[in-house]
Amino acid sequence: VGNSRIALPLAAARQRPAMETGSLASTDKPKEGRCCGRMCCCFTFCLLPILFVAGLVFWPRPITICVQYADIGLQGPGQVGQLPSVTVPLEIENTNWWGLKISVELSSYLRGSEQGRGVLLGTSEARDLKLEALRTTESLVALRAASPSEQSSSEVAQATMRLFDDCGAQLNRLDGTWTTDMHMIVGVFGIELPLWFQVNVPCLPGQSVPDQCGLTDCGTEDASNSDQLGEVCFRVLCSPTDLTCEKEQCMQEAYRGGALADFRATLKEQIDSGTC
Repeated sequence: VGNSRIALPLAAARQRPAMETGSLASTDKPKEGRCCGRMCCCFTFCLLPILFVAGLVFWPRPITICVQYADIGLQGPGQVGQLPSVTVPLEIENTNWWGLKISVELSSYLRGSEQGRGVLLGTSEARDLKLEALRTTESLVALRAASPSEQSSSEVAQATMRLFDDCGAQLNRLDGTWTTDMHMIVGVFGIELPLWFQVNVPCLPGQSVPDQCGLTDCGTEDASNSDQLGEVCFRVLCSPTDLTCEKEQCMQEAYRGGALADFRATLKEQIDSGTC
């Protein structure tokens, strides 16, 4: 009996550390919960604003490419069968908060038959054209003359004769205009946007702009000002779900003329209906 009395306090003493240890472990769990709560709050109030700002900065905004056809320049030898050199001014507005590179391929054709492309005056391709953030970039594109082997000599002779009839032998008739079909391909983020359009160009750059037919005008709020401005404008990167701006009202005519056959048909339709 004596031994059992001594054993009871010893057993109780052995159990106390375990109970005390258990009480300490139980008090640690709420601390871990509070720590996790602080991390969640930090994630919510610190990371989300960063994501919001990043989304605001990198959200795609429109890029507007304008061909200033009233200032297209012709410089020629004044000889039948020899095509003049052509320079085309471009103005590209980047409204994004970040810079990027695009490519622009531009070709100019003297008016030909209803089905054919006409005579190629020249072509140019600008790859990796750098656009700065929130800036307008101006560029004077010099079209590279087509090789004589690429076109029929008789077609070239007829085209230059027609050009001389419109603008004179020195291509500087004050009140003269000449017509060109232009093909432009805009490349951005691996997307290529092919466009056809026709413009009546003053023989002397900077002169009054003649009436135009069916031009796309995404550069101004009032599309009726395109004739006065002497430019035709296209747009890309309108939104993350509309990178080619197909939903933009000002681009509807451009997409109707994306292929040469469609462009010819659309132009004929507008002329026949008296739209222009």
